[in-house]
Amino acid sequence: MTKGLFNRESIQRRVERFLIDRDLPLLRALVYSRWLKWALLMVLLICLAVPILIIKCWKVTPSGFQPVIKVSLLDTIQAWSLRRGAIKAMAAGHFDDAAHAWRSSIANNPGNVDYMRDYFQFLMTHDQEKSQIRDTIQNGLWLLRITATNRTDLSLLTDTLDFYGLHAHNHFLLDAHKDDLDRKLEKTYFKALFHVGDMGGVRERMGYWTETEVSSDAELKLYYSAFLAGWGSPGKVAENLDYLRSACLQSGHQVLAHTLNLRVSRVRIEPAHFMRSLDFLARDGNDRLEHYIQYWNMLTDEGRKAEAMEGLRHNTHRPRNPLEVLAYGALASFLGEDQLAHAFLSTHAPTFYYHPPVWHMYVQLLTRLEKWFELRRAALVLRGNEPVSDAMMALSQYMEARAAHAEKRLGVANEHVANLLEYTFYSPETSLLMASGLGEIGRPGKALALLGPLEAGMRDRYDYWEMLYVLASRNQSRDTLLQSAENLYRLNPDKFAYMNNYAAVLLSERRSPQVAITLTRELMGYGRGLNIAARVNHALALLLNGRLDEAVAYMQKIPLEKVPTEMQTGYHLAWFQIAHRMKDHEAARVHGLKVDMSQLLPGDLAWFQEAWSTL
Repeated sequence: MTKGLFNRESIQRRVERFLIDRDLPLLRALVYSRWLKWALLMVLLICLAVPILIIKCWKVTPSGFQPVIKVSLLDTIQAWSLRRGAIKAMAAGHFDDAAHAWRSSIANNPGNVDYMRDYFQFLMTHDQEKSQIRDTIQNGLWLLRITATNRTDLSLLTDTLDFYGLHAHNHFLLDAHKDDLDRKLEKTYFKALFHVGDMGGVRERMGYWTETEVSSDAELKLYYSAFLAGWGSPGKVAENLDYLRSACLQSGHQVLAHTLNLRVSRVRIEPAHFMRSLDFLARDGNDRLEHYIQYWNMLTDEGRKAEAMEGLRHNTHRPRNPLEVLAYGALASFLGEDQLAHAFLSTHAPTFYYHPPVWHMYVQLLTRLEKWFELRRAALVLRGNEPVSDAMMALSQYMEARAAHAEKRLGVANEHVANLLEYTFYSPETSLLMASGLGEIGRPGKALALLGPLEAGMRDRYDYWEMLYVLASRNQSRDTLLQSAENLYRLNPDKFAYMNNYAAVLLSERRSPQVAITLTRELMGYGRGLNIAARVNHALALLLNGRLDEAVAYMQKIPLEKVPTEMQTGYHLAWFQIAHRMKDHEAARVHGLKVDMSQLLPGDLAWFQEAWSTL
């Protein structure tokens, strides 16, 4: 019986009866139509395949690497396809298209180091000066990170940078490894030192090479000769200068010889020789904007500013790297051509959105020219690029805040200031720029919050502590003011301003009376004649040490008519403190009424207000 119920024919009859009784045409078609079954199966497979293709679940970074990068199967397929497209474009001679395809393949699969290596090989095989290579350095730094600075990859990247004349970047990369370089990297580092102008470093590294190595390497010998011709001892200059300039006339390394002769002619202040080499390089298309900027700087040094400005105005060379943008902007601003610098930076800064110094210069220039609409528009341009570091994102928020404040849109400015403080980053120069601007627009507390996290890495930087000192004064931050004054004095205990500020803060905080009196005694020996500020502070130091009579005697030696207007608040505050100590309330009121409280240090202000309330 059981067999009869569950045999195939019985089941088939039951299914047919069920379909007929229930009148389910779709289900009946599914049972009897083979094509519908296949169609449904294909739909199910697609539904399963789509998540597999698009979900980023394939880890492509090494174990323990941060951040973890995951890609999807679709990303991997696209990267492979783009790489094939790049190879085909190269074969067809479409090098710009090939470069774009290479970059896109890397973006789709940033963990594939082979693609990145192939890309750098391509860059050295096909000069991409006319196309966009701005992400070469970013990709290179990423390659070094992901391969833990593998020496083979370091060599590949530095070769690429050397090929494009990006010597400053090679200097940055190799300086961290300068004590452990093989001969190939040592040579690249030596060349980078020369091109960035670190002649002390060049002189030091010359000892790393034997005479045999130098004489057998024509390129290295030219670098040696160029250095000795421009910075060598007098007895070696003529011989090496002749060798360098004779190499300019011989085939083989003419381009390098003329390039090195530019720098030598610059240091020797020989414009004619400089232009001769520049003309040669221009004929073969090897001239660079940086070469012309060097020439214009030389003209400026000679007092021929009109010729330099003429060159700047008629320049047609596009910058190949951000350093050329900075050099052009710096020279134009130095010559008083802010509008020319503005036109140049507004054109080229967006190209180098990833290079903070270019944008620092651009922001400062727009602020100086009060071009608030353009500053706000530039912030949107900067923020619209991908990828942009947190530091640059914060800078874009600062730019909008600065513009909004100038346009009296204070609520909007506050929003952007709050936004920029949300970013976590370590970028000293960007932070100092923003902190200075925030202080100028009346937000010193926010500026201090921005600078606080940098302290560990900035202990020996004057500009950091000077900025903190100014901001703490404006924000009435007593502890920070004392800390900054103390650190500036630590860094340079012989500088009058640092010593005087430290003494003044100690006195205002009523701390370390013995240190204060030592400092003020030493300060009185600076300069000639009556040092009023030092005498007033010394009197206060004596008062702080309980030597009231001596304090009065010192103050009596300072004639009021010789006290400059800007020092009168300090003068009257000193007499106020003496009168308060002597309980002479009438004299204290006379002098207290002449104290401008807006000029007082935070500690003095707190003490003065409390003392005045007791009169």
